[in-house]
Amino acid sequence: MSIPFKIFATLVVLACCAINCFGQTGCFVPVAGSAGRSTVDRIYTNPQSGEPPGKFYTTAVSYTATCPPGASASTTYAVNISDVVPGTGCWVDYKNDGSPTQYPNNYYQNGKLVNFRVANCPIDDYISLMLVGLAGIGFVMVRRVTLV
Repeated sequence: MSIPFKIFATLVVLACCAINCFGQTGCFVPVAGSAGRSTVDRIYTNPQSGEPPGKFYTTAVSYTATCPPGASASTTYAVNISDVVPGTGCWVDYKNDGSPTQYPNNYYQNGKLVNFRVANCPIDDYISLMLVGLAGIGFVMVRRVTLV
């Protein structure tokens, strides 16, 4: 490999890391901004119909900001959450009272625009059970071996 190719490859990797190539954008609403409609921090990703993306969102699709306790490995949550620069406010959950959808006062929840990545919950909650099971299998296997 030539040196210019290595430099180019390095710059491409750094650029992908810097601009979050594999991320999504959504509206991060902390519990304090949810007007009592959520008990956990959430990120909403479904834009309000008829509005440009990046400001107004519906509650149709959301991810929790942390993995819920006791969740399985198939449960997804948001990781690598970073603010969109420059910081931008966003609003979620249109009141649906006939008022225009482009005004922030017509939404229940408010937050900020963020980039994030979706990941599956780890299986850390089950490691103790797996260790007990493996120890039991090991004990049975050792007991079955005949001594010479």
